[in-house]
Amino acid sequence: MRKIGVIILLLNLFISAFSQENADRRISNLINKSDYFILEREYPVLKEAAEAEHLKLISEIGLDINFNRPDSVLLKIDKLLGNYQTEIGFETTSSYVAIKTMI
Repeated sequence: MRKIGVIILLLNLFISAFSQENADRRISNLINKSDYFILEREYPVLKEAAEAEHLKLISEIGLDINFNRPDSVLLKIDKLLGNYQTEIGFETTSSYVAIKTMI
């Protein structure tokens, strides 16, 4: 009986990790394709399953830019640049600084 419990626990952990990876990958694919209408529709579910916080912010920034929410964009860019510069790298950081100056 104990072995069954361990197997079920391991399966749950595997499924959870797999869905998180898939959510991150799905968000990345939609951003790369600039498919913000689909991202907006799917994002509430994907956000819960996504693991990468910086990817969530990038998604929200893209949605806010494309759906004309400039005040929200500035706050999220500040949070992204303040907390995740290492994860997003120099080029992406530079791009978001440029975006921020245009808003």
